[in-house]
Amino acid sequence: MILILGPKDIHTDRVAGRVSALGEEVITLNSGDFPKCVSLCGTLENDRPGTIRLSGQPTAIPLESIRSVYWYAMSGLAVGTEYPEEEADSGFGSFLRNLDCHWVNPPQAVLLHRYKFHQLKLLKAAGIRVPDSLMTNEPESLLAFYQKHQGRIICKPLYQGLLLHQVTEADLLPDRLERLPESPLLFQEYIEGTDIRVHVVGEATFASEVVSELFNYKTDFFTRPIEIPDEIQALSVRAARTLGLVLAGLDFRRTESGDYVLFEANPSPQYLIFEDQCGYPITNTLAAALVQGQ
Repeated sequence: MILILGPKDIHTDRVAGRVSALGEEVITLNSGDFPKCVSLCGTLENDRPGTIRLSGQPTAIPLESIRSVYWYAMSGLAVGTEYPEEEADSGFGSFLRNLDCHWVNPPQAVLLHRYKFHQLKLLKAAGIRVPDSLMTNEPESLLAFYQKHQGRIICKPLYQGLLLHQVTEADLLPDRLERLPESPLLFQEYIEGTDIRVHVVGEATFASEVVSELFNYKTDFFTRPIEIPDEIQALSVRAARTLGLVLAGLDFRRTESGDYVLFEANPSPQYLIFEDQCGYPITNTLAAALVQGQ
């Protein structure tokens, strides 16, 4: 049995369909249904670790029958007013970590994405080129970084919130700088070049060029398939492994000199637009990895 962790949408539907076509039973669990519509029972017995029962299902599912998990997305927890959210989070988190099976991707690797600056440090330590970066809520540190790069830097959220944008002199006015101590932000050198998305599934890589008129292309773009050098394919797999990822969406920028700079590794990429526009078999590759458990 394959467990898909995430809300029911086009991504989970497509993966579930491909897994079913390979002859494997699949269930989808939306974290937003727990604990109100999902019941869990965990034990410390190796051969009978517990059960999960979804709303409306007549029988509970033995956890030992789950061979692989695809963690697509978390959508919060359905916590009532009587009990602290931390209790439900501890229970659900323990349930996930006690599943002794193949994960795409493991909980600790998915949660690492919350700590983008640490992710960048791990990638750099592995010899992968990342942009010069600064995490700070100190105005004076931001000003020094801005001067270091002759005013060519970008700002992006550390986790969620503020959209990516290029820092201008207006951002450095006193009334803007005085807000920085309230929350740290991530600043990076601006890298001129072409946006490249590489999806990694195990050892397989699928590279796409992103075409957009927008500085932050996420909201309006199209893609086309490209060939990338063998060494960049190998580097992409190594980057994913460095972060403990089986599936990853890697955001590169290719410079005019042909260098590849890695900005981010997404553990839960929304890859269907790349699959559909480029004709890549990403879902098939992912489904096969889930069924094979590797």
